Amino acid sequence: MLGEDIDSWTTLDLQYNYRWQWGNAGPLSLTFGIINATDEDPPTRDDVDQGYDSVTHDPRGRRFYIGIQQSF
Repeated sequence: MLGEDIDSWTTLDLQYNYRWQWGNAGPLSLTFGIINATDEDPPTRDDVDQGYDSVTHDPRGRRFYIGIQQSF
């Protein structure tokens, strides 16, 4: 429905990065993170098939990631 009010959606994303020198090579960086740490569900909408605004919201819930980067 056009003009429908949608509840707000606030998520908490966390990231930790550790960087150190690895021998004679450039720095090595290790990153750990959590997207949507509190596992908040997106607000619902009655006027769309999937029940949420897929352009703005992400229904996947809590996600973890790890990254590594080496500079030479």
